Amino acid sequence: KDLAALGKDRGRVVVLGNIAQAYGFLENYPRALDYNSQSLEIAQKLGDRQQIARALNLDGLLQNWRGNYRGAMESMQKSLKLWQETGRQWGVAESLNNIGEVYQAQVNHKEAIEYFSRSIVICQKIGNHSLESDGHKNKGEGLLALRRPWEAMKEFELGYKLSVAIGEKVIISISLYYMAQAQMQLGRGAEAMRYLERAAGIQNEIGDRRDLADTRTRLADIELRLGHREAALRIAREAAHWRRRWIGKMRFGRPN
Repeated sequence: KDLAALGKDRGRVVVLGNIAQAYGFLENYPRALDYNSQSLEIAQKLGDRQQIARALNLDGLLQNWRGNYRGAMESMQKSLKLWQETGRQWGVAESLNNIGEVYQAQVNHKEAIEYFSRSIVICQKIGNHSLESDGHKNKGEGLLALRRPWEAMKEFELGYKLSVAIGEKVIISISLYYMAQAQMQLGRGAEAMRYLERAAGIQNEIGDRRDLADTRTRLADIELRLGHREAALRIAREAAHWRRRWIGKMRFGRPN
């Protein structure tokens, strides 16, 4: 707000983009797209190619989250081209990763893995460990969907190690969650539960209610498969509790 009040156009571009991203996280896509459209329009008037690329990338993310894959791909490809032309390798890596996510959402896992791999290579060259860890996690998801659990596990472990090194607790918990899924494909229920318990501990620590609910639901499912009905019911109730609390926070901004 301060930057916008000063009337600084570049500041307004950034502020509007941040507001758009916040609404995107809240899943209010119409408002997110509106704010991002304003940000993109100002960036285009300024001829600021870097901010144009950022806004196009965010538009692609928002379109992907709302299921408009064609629109998402169109914006992300434009963003990728601009990053390549300006020589911003971190932007190229991010766009490649995001394009991979669009392919993943459309169940085109082979194409997605190709884009994730390209992003990872660039991240390794420029030392972007945060995006690299996310890329390994995404690539692992694709391999898991293709029923290649051993390869997926290697990717999840790489992402996990990087996220631990830089303290990215969200990615740590997600990596543990998917490592559990790989263990399930390998028929190792007990090992999967250990990974899920570790993930749940981190999610509880950082207040990640949505992922905690998903993790507890998965734990309940495994308990039920193992014939532990009482434990499954108890954990399922815990999952429902955390999901209600997450929905309450999203709608009404309730505290933890």
